[in-house]
Amino acid sequence: MIKLNFDQVAIKKSEIIWLIATLFVFAVISVCLFSNYLYSANAQKTLYPSDFLGHLNFIKTIHSGKIFTIPHPGFHILVILFSWLSFTSMEVSMIIVLVFCVLSSFVITYFYLRSKFLFDHLESLLVSWILFLLGAIFVPFFSKTMYLGQGTPNIWHNPTFIAQKPLAILIFFVGIVFLQFNHKSLLDKKSLFLAFLLFASVWIKPNFAITFILSLFIYIFLSRQSRFKINRYGQALMVAIPSIISLALQYYFTYKPLAGQYRTSLIIDYLAVWKHYSPNPYISLLLGIAFPVVLIIFKFSTIKKNPLFALAVIFLVIALVQMAFFAEAGYRFFYWNFSWSYDMGLFFVFLVALIAYFSWMKSINKNKLLDIAKFLLCSLFLLLHLASGIIYLAKILSGFPYD
Repeated sequence: MIKLNFDQVAIKKSEIIWLIATLFVFAVISVCLFSNYLYSANAQKTLYPSDFLGHLNFIKTIHSGKIFTIPHPGFHILVILFSWLSFTSMEVSMIIVLVFCVLSSFVITYFYLRSKFLFDHLESLLVSWILFLLGAIFVPFFSKTMYLGQGTPNIWHNPTFIAQKPLAILIFFVGIVFLQFNHKSLLDKKSLFLAFLLFASVWIKPNFAITFILSLFIYIFLSRQSRFKINRYGQALMVAIPSIISLALQYYFTYKPLAGQYRTSLIIDYLAVWKHYSPNPYISLLLGIAFPVVLIIFKFSTIKKNPLFALAVIFLVIALVQMAFFAEAGYRFFYWNFSWSYDMGLFFVFLVALIAYFSWMKSINKNKLLDIAKFLLCSLFLLLHLASGIIYLAKILSGFPYD
């Protein structure tokens, strides 16, 4: 059974220095990129295009008293509050809050790996580095876009995704504890904590919560131990109710009041948006998940024992179905808002795959050529993902479009 006991991890001074150095690097990258998104972007959206200026406009509108300018104003209100407390401009406050979210995501991942799976500082740090840099494999002759169409675990251009990421990672880890723990009552401290985190994430960006709630119930249904236990479904429902109510309110404010050219609605249109961004969605899917798929094929008997594996796969499959089937009619059609959960799902699947990969590295039989060949093939795909992610980050740091 997995428990979250980060406080039990003993860290040496040298390890703290390396961790601080890592956080400093990511902080510098984040500050440079976010500052350019806010101060250097041009009106033609050819230099540092992003969603930052749009959300900055939402922040300033909410600050003027119009709360429901956006149905999920959690991030925007947080920036306003921080601006008041720190006496900084909305722009500076926005940068500081988002940098904190980037670093928090890294720290939570590092300590979870360190305390539950790898136990070694260097391995945990290396896995975290890889995880926060990699992207979909870029094949220039297939698609000119590196992110749109293929997806990525690491979104840099969307503030609400960045702000939600540390919550999503923490919810995923706490969710595993919730699913593996035998609750005697409908509500306990773990359930309340998970419910609060999920509720907070809804008000920052709703996509993750929608997918996670569905994942909870499907995980319980597929579990042999919990499938026919009504109380388990009741416990999951109690965790989800505050978020479901919030999602219903957000649905109303998103789709009901709009009229004219701004009217939009949910529709089912299989692969319609995906085909707009990819010459072939099926190949794009493989480019996005090549390393985890190959590793699962070669090491399924090992990787399936990881308690994170089932929930990660369920989450990614649900997110994939949403992304492939659902769209928004009207002016939001090409916003592809149903792809956000898939990008977050990639993060979890790559996390599980990297844990298995590093465990395999330590136990590989060097006398078996077939095992070595399989490991090298997995390593090749991992390097392609990592190289593509680094190239993508360098591209957007240079001001090119995020697509």
